[in-house]
Amino acid sequence: MLIKDTIQRWTACVDARALETCRLDSMDGWFLLGLFLLVLLAIYACRKVLTLILTWRALAWLPSLSRRLSNWVKARDYTEEEFFRADGAAGPWVERRKQALYQLAALLQTQHQQ
Repeated sequence: MLIKDTIQRWTACVDARALETCRLDSMDGWFLLGLFLLVLLAIYACRKVLTLILTWRALAWLPSLSRRLSNWVKARDYTEEEFFRADGAAGPWVERRKQALYQLAALLQTQHQQ
């Protein structure tokens, strides 16, 4: 009711023909200031929400997720032989993997000597 009465008084003051009916209370200034601050706060909140929505895709979820999951998965140390047999591969496959890895290392060594 307070808001409705205040708005009716303000609209009565806008009409030039009805200036004699214009009556403003001392609280109208404070009400107007509060309303102005409320509008500013709403604009600020809308801008923050809009920025959050527009940059939502730019957030990198994987680093924080991997840090949380790292507590569940423990590190394992393998010897060279255990590394090549980690999936239970037989002898010929282990040798083939070693040769492929050594060839890749040699190729990268020649192409990028730094």
